[in-house]
Amino acid sequence: MMISLATFIPLVAALVICLIPGKQKQLIRVVALLGTVAAFIVTLGLVTGYLKKDSPTLVVAFQGVTQERLAGLAADDRTIVQKALEGDRLDESNRKVLEAKGLLRVYEDLAELKLAMAARPAQDLKYTEFATWIPSFRINYIMAVDGLSLPLVFLAALLGVLCIIYSWNIEKMTKGYMALFLLLETGIIGVFCALDFFLFYVFWEIVLLPM
Repeated sequence: MMISLATFIPLVAALVICLIPGKQKQLIRVVALLGTVAAFIVTLGLVTGYLKKDSPTLVVAFQGVTQERLAGLAADDRTIVQKALEGDRLDESNRKVLEAKGLLRVYEDLAELKLAMAARPAQDLKYTEFATWIPSFRINYIMAVDGLSLPLVFLAALLGVLCIIYSWNIEKMTKGYMALFLLLETGIIGVFCALDFFLFYVFWEIVLLPM
């Protein structure tokens, strides 16, 4: 939740600015500054929590997702999927059983989560946020930070505040400038946190729009 807050608070501030008349430049500046400061405060919480090591890792988050999906199955179906997940590879007999029960897609989704949890970098990814987005294409909303991306998120949020202060006296197209800058900040933070390739691409395109 904290990563999403840090990412989308600037976007919310940009939408608010879009509703403010362009003549009210001082109010626009204040809203832009408040948006960047709020995002920076959230990133401070991310940093302190990461250093204290009290934030759940990607492994813990994916274990929760796996348990939720298994809990949503009937008892017999759950047993079949769990048995299939125990092996390293899906043999032909288990595949046929899963296909007959209509459980192959569920198995494949959970197998992907299992592989992700087994990867070494998963131990360092924290504040994981997972939500199904476009299930037909297996596109999910997955956000997390590690020791490499977190400093970049923190610096992006800090620079956001400093840039708004530096740009305080801009008089020409103030409304458009501030709104696009906040949109840019949302894209930058999202790029550093996105773990799904399609989600990364969306944030990457958002970064290009203001530029």
